[in-house]
Amino acid sequence: MVSLRGAILHEIVRVLPNIGYFEFIPVKEIPWISEQVQAGGIPRLLGLTEAEAGEEYEIIVTNFAGLYRYRLGDVVKVVGFHNATPELQFVCRSNLL
Repeated sequence: MVSLRGAILHEIVRVLPNIGYFEFIPVKEIPWISEQVQAGGIPRLLGLTEAEAGEEYEIIVTNFAGLYRYRLGDVVKVVGFHNATPELQFVCRSNLL
């Protein structure tokens, strides 16, 4: 991700889709994820182009170094788009929800 401007807590970053594959879990659905996984289900994951402005998500990343669907634990808010790439603002760590 590339920083665009601002202080750390108000910084807006743009996802670089060529460094890995990014997916998002809607924050509204995080409380039900453990129940879904225990029941053999898969949580609903959204791709880069499916994220919506104004919504909050937890980031999931798969990269070439071997991380596969790794939950970063960061909650971000989509504040806009550059072309079809989301611009993200850090909200909090997901364990604080």
